[in-house]
Amino acid sequence: MRWAEWILGVLICLWMAACGSGGGVEGDEFQGLSEAFPEVPAETLPGADSLVLQAGPDSAESPIKPWSGWWWPSRDRRILKVLEKWDRARTKGGHESHAMAFEEKELISESALTWEGHCDAWAMASLSVPEPRVPLRWGGELFSVGEQKALLVKSFERVDGKKIVGHPFRGDARSDYADISPVEFHRFLMSELFEKRRPFVLDKDPGIPVWNTPIWRAEFEIFPESSGRWRVMTWLWGADPWVDSLDQTGTKTVLLGYAYEFSGRELSNGKFEVFDGEWILDPSGVVDSRVDHPDFAVSIPVSDYNPKSRNDWLDSAEIVKAFVTGG
Repeated sequence: MRWAEWILGVLICLWMAACGSGGGVEGDEFQGLSEAFPEVPAETLPGADSLVLQAGPDSAESPIKPWSGWWWPSRDRRILKVLEKWDRARTKGGHESHAMAFEEKELISESALTWEGHCDAWAMASLSVPEPRVPLRWGGELFSVGEQKALLVKSFERVDGKKIVGHPFRGDARSDYADISPVEFHRFLMSELFEKRRPFVLDKDPGIPVWNTPIWRAEFEIFPESSGRWRVMTWLWGADPWVDSLDQTGTKTVLLGYAYEFSGRELSNGKFEVFDGEWILDPSGVVDSRVDHPDFAVSIPVSDYNPKSRNDWLDSAEIVKAFVTGG
């Protein structure tokens, strides 16, 4: 058995959980939400551009800080109580609503893997709408902070315009455990957070389970190691979905560290042009990115991202209007 496959087998046995997911909204409800993001040119992601580095430390932080919230595993039937209350509120307003019944029949799954859930939807919601911080009455029903967050998470199950860098690892012959490459990762990081000051979503480890984490801050230091090789140590600040209670507010921070080395050539101005890269064991021995590195990264749409729910009885625009924009 190859070394990488042996490591993967060990990691799969150790993982207790992760999360990931195993129509259109019209109107003006989402036009104001993109204003929280800095203005940037038309949506582009770095491609085959050359990556040029400068030795030393650097840091960047987005003005958008994600909020922590429960990731709602696909087996978690507590979501049905939230949807039952939403149905009652809509019924009091004269609208037919069967969100709870639809969720129970079509979406709740007792056979779902332990890591399957809504961390992708939570990550997107936490970067797109302000955090509910107090209970709110809507449609004659009082919704707790946790219930509001649950409905917002359900509203961001599908988002148009997301772009992925890297290829999700599936564990088959076509999957590459070393992907995303350090070159793609660092180029994406520089483009999204350092240049555009925009947060992003990261699947934080390379295994089959998906653990989407919203990232808003980064620090790195670049060390010239030898002629033709420079080393990088990067730290990312993300929000953690493992909240102590459903009503918890604020950002529970998770710190992620990644070590990698680039090969390339030194330029006359003292900078370094990157040709290739590899995940490494940091010299301190604390971070071993050969076995623990990102799987893929997701850019956040700036506008026209048209969030939708997989539940046919949930209107994302109505939910955002109820708990975010007022109404």
